[in-house]
Amino acid sequence: MSATSAEHKAEALRAHLADHPAVLVVDNLRLTAADAQHLIDFLRTLPSGSLAIVSANTPGRLPAPRVLLQELQLQYMQELLLREARRRSVPEIVGADAATFERIHRLLGGNPRAIELFVLACSRDGRSLSDRLGQLESGSTQLADALFSVVWQEVNEMGRSLLRVCAYLGGSADAEQLRVALAVPAADVGALVERLWSDGLLSSRQQHGVTVYTCSAALRLFVLNRTASGETVSFAGRLAEHFIARFSQDWEDAAGAGAHIEAIRLLVRDLHRHEAYEQCVKLFEVTLDIFFTLGLFDDRIELGWVAYEAATALGNDEQRSLALSVISSTHAVRGEAEEAARTAQLGLGIARDAGSAREIARQLRCVGFALFRAGQAAEALAVVKNPQEDAEEMARAAGDPNNMIDIQSLVGAAYWHLGELDSCEQTVRRFLEACEQLPWERGKAYAIRDLAEVSLMRRAFADSGLLLRQARQIAEEYRDVRQLVRIDLTDARLNLFRGRLLRAHGHARKAAVNARQLSLSGEQSEAEATSRYATRALFMPWLWLAAYRRPRIRFTSQTVGGD
Repeated sequence: MSATSAEHKAEALRAHLADHPAVLVVDNLRLTAADAQHLIDFLRTLPSGSLAIVSANTPGRLPAPRVLLQELQLQYMQELLLREARRRSVPEIVGADAATFERIHRLLGGNPRAIELFVLACSRDGRSLSDRLGQLESGSTQLADALFSVVWQEVNEMGRSLLRVCAYLGGSADAEQLRVALAVPAADVGALVERLWSDGLLSSRQQHGVTVYTCSAALRLFVLNRTASGETVSFAGRLAEHFIARFSQDWEDAAGAGAHIEAIRLLVRDLHRHEAYEQCVKLFEVTLDIFFTLGLFDDRIELGWVAYEAATALGNDEQRSLALSVISSTHAVRGEAEEAARTAQLGLGIARDAGSAREIARQLRCVGFALFRAGQAAEALAVVKNPQEDAEEMARAAGDPNNMIDIQSLVGAAYWHLGELDSCEQTVRRFLEACEQLPWERGKAYAIRDLAEVSLMRRAFADSGLLLRQARQIAEEYRDVRQLVRIDLTDARLNLFRGRLLRAHGHARKAAVNARQLSLSGEQSEAEATSRYATRALFMPWLWLAAYRRPRIRFTSQTVGGD
């Protein structure tokens, strides 16, 4: 080929491939639009029996079947790192341990170009490998410039903005977040992502069924050093408005929110930091149920206090009360009685000072719920069913159906724990009817499980099983991990009292493990007790006849449900 003139090379190559069928490999090709057309014309007339594999740094220019390659995984990054270290005589890298290679991979990702430049930097002065890694982790401008400044110059301004969004969001973002933050069409985002991915600046992975684009820790620090605070404020504002609009409508879409949880956490904190208090509080309000559904209790408490501070800055007592009710309820469901009671009393004081019947009803429910989860069911009823301040009626009169339903759930659970099954059933049927009218599909799972427990206590086992399957179907659809724990517990109880001891043990163990992970202390205690009694009855069948044939309300002093 080298002896052939440039204008005849294509014909000579085509003739050679016709006589000698082969695989033509074109490696590491960067094409302009004009160059691409010449290659397209050649590939279209490739002789039969031959094929071409083109490795291009400019994706989308060739109309051919494509193979997308992932960035280097740890094993292959380590091989490249060792090869470059031996070539450039960097003994510290050659002798590094597994933990160090993992640290380098976390910082650089699988970007071959960054890996090669990192080894080059390590070979040029007397700094230790540990110092170099520390520089990367601390955002050292000098080392980061050596790794990324050249390729940064090759990225257009829109590409740089996309990297800034990714870096701002903790190093990862999906296409929806990028589109919203940049305020550009989805097609433009796709083209930008593809170019940055092909240049090794972004990698991709699947998370919650969505493709997430990530940049390495070192690149993230490099990009943040080149991002003005005004840009991140703009990104945060657009994303907040988008999520507020979306989850105001889809406030139960825990499955759809899964990919955005990290971004929402960051935004609530950042909006508060930039004194965008109204957006901060509103974003918290529209997502607080999603965090509860997913069992993210630490986030509810932490972000609740952030929202409380933002509401305080706005001077909005109703929003302060709402934030405190979230914090108190979360402490209560985790069995943190003192914190729950203290926060509920603070909220009740704010509600009374504001003179808001709506918020007083909300806080009475919080006080009652804290008592209930502390094992004081009768005292909880006394708070919310006080003739002078009937919390359910106050919430109904204030036009607050969500809080009214929460109160009904609490009252029904308290009646059940006190063994007042008729009162429990009447309350829970009002609870279910209110959920259907709202409508609140996920809430129905709570009422239906409560009815399954009532049927169980009345030995209507077939009805109980049918209700339990309905509740499970709803809870699984909405990924309500908290309620699934309780459904497994009721399933264990149902099987225990029916004499299906192996099934009872299995459901109880599952409920206990998941309750422990979610810090649901009452549910965990009951599930562990149910598991123990099922195991005993397996080995001592007479014990089931004597002690477990007749359903009982509970095996421990702990309370379950109520929210």
